[in-house]
Amino acid sequence: SSGINAEYGGHCPDYAALVVNSKQGLVGTFREHLGLTVALKVISFVCITKTDETSSTQIRRCKLQIESILKGPAVKRPALLVQSPADAERAAQKIKTRTPVFQVSAVTGDNLPLLQHFLSHLQPALSKEERIAATRAEPKFSVDGV
Repeated sequence: SSGINAEYGGHCPDYAALVVNSKQGLVGTFREHLGLTVALKVISFVCITKTDETSSTQIRRCKLQIESILKGPAVKRPALLVQSPADAERAAQKIKTRTPVFQVSAVTGDNLPLLQHFLSHLQPALSKEERIAATRAEPKFSVDGV
């Protein structure tokens, strides 16, 4: 593995969960975190939270915003809405080309088993050889003018 992951001492996260409060929709923080995952080439999935406190209209608006940004030129990984165990398994298989999107509630537990099912089907993003190479990479530091 090369690039920024190896330059930072071999810390190579497999995936990142991007959390969106369904009551607020896409705020700056989500966009910043999504931008970081794209820049660092970390594969992400999205969890829309607080669905127990939000109207179906607000949730629908939030999903449309997410779908729009994910299929755009910066991300190019269209949303894949996960609503069943079969969807979760398919999402785990297609995660490099599609972005799984879950609607969950930590209060009621809605769809948390679905998220757990998805996570249990994910494979490591890097092969064993790539992971070993990344952890052996020497960190590179430079300070201009010194």
